[in-house]
Amino acid sequence: MKKFLTVLLALSVVFTYSFSAVGTAFADTTVANSQAQYLQNLAQAEAQALNDLAKEYNYAKSQVTYKGDSATVVTSLVNPDDPSVGTTTADGNYVIAGAEWLKQLDAVYEDAKKAVQATTVTLQTADAYNTNGDKTVEELTALYAVKNATAFTTDLYADNGKYAVAAAKAQFAVDQAAFIANANSVDTKIYSTKAQATAYKDVTYGDKTVSTKVPKEYADAVVAKAAYELAQIKLAGTEATATAVGTVKTQLADELAKYIKYDAAKKVYLLDEDQAAVGDILTVVEEKQQEAQGAADKAALLADLAVKISDATVATANYDADQLAAWTKLRDAYNKVCTYLINAGEITRGNLPVFPVHNITKVNGVTKAVESATSYQDAVADMEAVAAQAATLKAKTTIDGDPEYDAAKVDELLDAAYVAQYKKAATTPYVASVENFAAAKLTYSTSFAKEHKKAAVAAKVNADEMKYGSDAYYALEWAKVVAAVAAYNAAIDAAATTNDITKAETALTDALAEVKTAAGVDTLYTAGVCKTAAEAALDMVAKYVDTLNAGKTGDDRIDNPYTAQTDLNKWFAEKGARTDAEVKALYDTLKAEVAKTPTIGAEKAASDAKVANVKAMIEKLPTALNATLADAEATAAAKGAFDELTPAEQAKIPAENAKLAALVTNLKALYNAEIQKKIDKANEGGITVEDAAIFDELKTLNDAYKALDGNDNTTYTTFLATAKANLKTAELNAVVEAIKAIPAAVTLGDKAAVEAARKAYDAYVAKYTDYAAGVNAAADVTNFSSLLMAEAMIKALDVNAVESLKIKASSKAVKGKITVKWTVKGDASGIDGYRVYKSKKANSGYKFMGKTKKLSMANKKDLKKGTRYFYKVRAYKVVDGKTYYSDYSNKANRIAK
Repeated sequence: MKKFLTVLLALSVVFTYSFSAVGTAFADTTVANSQAQYLQNLAQAEAQALNDLAKEYNYAKSQVTYKGDSATVVTSLVNPDDPSVGTTTADGNYVIAGAEWLKQLDAVYEDAKKAVQATTVTLQTADAYNTNGDKTVEELTALYAVKNATAFTTDLYADNGKYAVAAAKAQFAVDQAAFIANANSVDTKIYSTKAQATAYKDVTYGDKTVSTKVPKEYADAVVAKAAYELAQIKLAGTEATATAVGTVKTQLADELAKYIKYDAAKKVYLLDEDQAAVGDILTVVEEKQQEAQGAADKAALLADLAVKISDATVATANYDADQLAAWTKLRDAYNKVCTYLINAGEITRGNLPVFPVHNITKVNGVTKAVESATSYQDAVADMEAVAAQAATLKAKTTIDGDPEYDAAKVDELLDAAYVAQYKKAATTPYVASVENFAAAKLTYSTSFAKEHKKAAVAAKVNADEMKYGSDAYYALEWAKVVAAVAAYNAAIDAAATTNDITKAETALTDALAEVKTAAGVDTLYTAGVCKTAAEAALDMVAKYVDTLNAGKTGDDRIDNPYTAQTDLNKWFAEKGARTDAEVKALYDTLKAEVAKTPTIGAEKAASDAKVANVKAMIEKLPTALNATLADAEATAAAKGAFDELTPAEQAKIPAENAKLAALVTNLKALYNAEIQKKIDKANEGGITVEDAAIFDELKTLNDAYKALDGNDNTTYTTFLATAKANLKTAELNAVVEAIKAIPAAVTLGDKAAVEAARKAYDAYVAKYTDYAAGVNAAADVTNFSSLLMAEAMIKALDVNAVESLKIKASSKAVKGKITVKWTVKGDASGIDGYRVYKSKKANSGYKFMGKTKKLSMANKKDLKKGTRYFYKVRAYKVVDGKTYYSDYSNKANRIAK
């Protein structure tokens, strides 16, 4: 019925235009007794409604006064030729360029026309005909809600009105630009860099926190926050309103007011030190003045201190030597404490402690100055012990020669201890203890810890899917993720301490936080800067496909490859477009790609060919009853090709599908039987080291089984869960026993056993260490230290063996050749060889001639007849990269013939 009504409507429109001269009067007096007449009247009513709407629109448009004076409908519009912004009308309406007002008026007009057309669609239904079929054109026209001129401007100026929102956004853009300009105009060079480093606070929005140090960083962060807040308005699913935009604009202004202020006298923006967020930021000049004043205050305090000590000295006039020595110790302690606190800035003018009240008396036969209150002497003594301990800790090194403590951190803790103890003047003794410096102790990273950290990150990286953990990325951002991970790995490799590892982890987290995930990029298209251009592209593609299909029918046409906005958004995102301009720059590329879309006929042909290929693959396979494991690879290939078909394509070859399913079922049963045989064999007598090869065989069978339908064989996985643990235990026991078999008193004769134990240990560790899971198999071998000791002893014996060798050399000359021979006293079985040296002088000038494992070497080069040549030999052995030698032999000599 709906289709029929639509056809009648089309005919009625033709009829209306053909007989327009008849006039409205005829239509108004005609009762719509038929559907055709009703639709004809309805078409005229819609035309009348649209005509009325156009009049109201033109009236509203005519009321605009471009010079800024009042108007009947619109007040205080600026000249379209003067796109100034930033003012509001007397009644609070935002004012932007008149051209923008007209643009938004046109948008309201278009919406109103769509509303009229929507009413027509509603009135075309059968129910509407039953209700309104007898109405005249005039009566039908009355059913349309035609927007009047006042409603036009109301829609513009309402809080969610197009003009009000556009004006608010324009004002926001101006304020935002002004904020950035004003913040960036602050001359940071005039301020102390030390003060600036602590002045700015973090800017937090959403789940992101940005730390800033200078005005520009802060401005950028606040602007980003404002953009985020605007995006959240859109994401909430509600249309932005002028109030909502204005709220964010106010927040922006409030943030600005926290940090900078305009100095009208100097006509510049300065940091606002009156605000709590900024605090007291010194200029460079003020900082120098403060430093100079501080130095002067310290000098004055030290002078005051000297006066106090001088005044106190008067009382010592009648002291004997012991009393004077006791008083001097007190004086020095008081002077040391006060001097330290003055230099540390802990004492100000007028607050210098008085010289301590004391009593010179004998304590256990020793004359002392006993202080009546807190003890300066005890404070100094305690801190001398703490300082001595600090010096000791700073000098401590590990077995590898690395410092055990961070020297700078030790000094920092020591300074804090001095201040705390001296300010209390030993009310509570500060006991020397390594716990005082625990925060300075360095923990060195092991090779396993570093590999574990790298593997844990590597486990999160899925290069094929461009994912890090659960976060997916587009190629543009993925390159940044890869770079961040590479930087992290380099930092981990270079890490000396666990603190270094922590810093590397923090740096990686910070770097990744700056990279937009795929979801973040998608937001640019759903509610961000790319939205408008991407949505326009969807319409452009639809029209372009229509153009390409013009004049074509059936299979010669193409289907639109981008009917969903999300698919098109993804295309732009994958191409790297992150701004409106970048999206638009890809329009031609997009059209070129769409133009390459295969025709419907070509796609059908390709589909048919793919189906035929899969059908042929399956037909070549034997029946399920005749299949053997030799057919598994071809079956898996056919199954993979079949699974790649669409459901519709698969439905075209039902018989082949059934044959393939039966084949897979039978082959899986055959594999299961083979797997069970291997398992039964492995279980005979329990799992031993000798069964290791069976696990590889089982894995191969399971991989082939899995290739058939993507699932592991449950018999295999059940066995593997416990059997692998048993094999690991057996292999561990073999390593432990191999090390135990090495005698305590190792000789060179045990070298093969030591090397075998090392080989077994290395194989076990390599096989069972799982860096990503944090499993360190090396920790399982509890007697590994015995192996290390045995290896060290073998090395020492190798070195001793070569160094203890005694070599006796001789020589023989024939025409054109001198042969050097030697004999060796001692065990030379473990050496790497001999090096021979040659000279024309007995006691100098020897040069390396060559090396050999034999007991002789012929010299045929660089011989001059009648010249005497001298030779000497020594044995060598390379141990851990270092070469060790025996003593030189005697000097054998001959005259060349």
